[in-house]
Amino acid sequence: MPTIYRIRLPRTPHPKNKDEFLLRVIEFGILGLLLFSPLPAASVFPWAITLIAVVSILLTICYVLIENKPEVNPLLVRRLKWPRYLFGGFLLYVAFQVIPLPVGLVKLLSPHAVVLREAFSFQVGEWGAITLSLAPFHTIREGLEMLSYILIGFLVIQTVTTSEKIKRIIYLCIGMGVFQALYGIFELFRGDPHILFMQKTINLEKATGTFINQNHFAGFLEMIIPLALALILARIDLFSLSGMDLKEKFLRITAKGFTSNVMALICVFVMCLGLLFSRSRAALFSVFLIFFLFFVMSLLYFG
Repeated sequence: MPTIYRIRLPRTPHPKNKDEFLLRVIEFGILGLLLFSPLPAASVFPWAITLIAVVSILLTICYVLIENKPEVNPLLVRRLKWPRYLFGGFLLYVAFQVIPLPVGLVKLLSPHAVVLREAFSFQVGEWGAITLSLAPFHTIREGLEMLSYILIGFLVIQTVTTSEKIKRIIYLCIGMGVFQALYGIFELFRGDPHILFMQKTINLEKATGTFINQNHFAGFLEMIIPLALALILARIDLFSLSGMDLKEKFLRITAKGFTSNVMALICVFVMCLGLLFSRSRAALFSVFLIFFLFFVMSLLYFG
């Protein structure tokens, strides 16, 4: 009697398990992009931009494959109604720039585009159609870069819906800010400064971290400093302290992760040092404005 072998086919993953897996892939993909993007000279090279665009598209495909998508705050959905129209209109505008149009229509919409083509090309009038953009390839490349940023923002809104995920992003951003500040200060006082593995040839007297331009470095830090301050205020629940005496306030603050709050304050101090050594006047003014606004808002609330 012939031997009968049973072939066990792999089970189709349960939709819930598949959705959880895809959500985890999206979360780690977002965290990976936040970790990677500032490092290779702030991702200004074509290969870095291409990598970010490819990853953002792959993560969006993962989101499309999710059957039971996370619920988003309805208030947030209403607030983002007009930004969606604006982003959609911008992408349509970019597409309109690279679609071949009749020469007469292009001459009506952008006469200088036709004049420049006639000056540097032959027989433009015999062409059936031309694009509004003088460099369609570059327009497409910049449009894809902007699309990747829009997709990443979309994924954050649609998938980062729990406090744990929000905290992980905040902690990573603060960690990256501290790293950039410490690394920028280290390379500033180093005899042979580098930007990671590249020789640093400009802005030698300024802290730039892994950025090339000190203003971009300072702008990165000045976005994270308010985030760290807001985290501290949220942890100690500052606005619930009104009406308490000094002793009660101290006990309430120390009972809510006092060590973690002190560490967060140290992180803010380190990032402020990085801003100081960047010598970016606009960034320093912005930081002073941030602290002033936090102070005024606290006075208005408690007043």
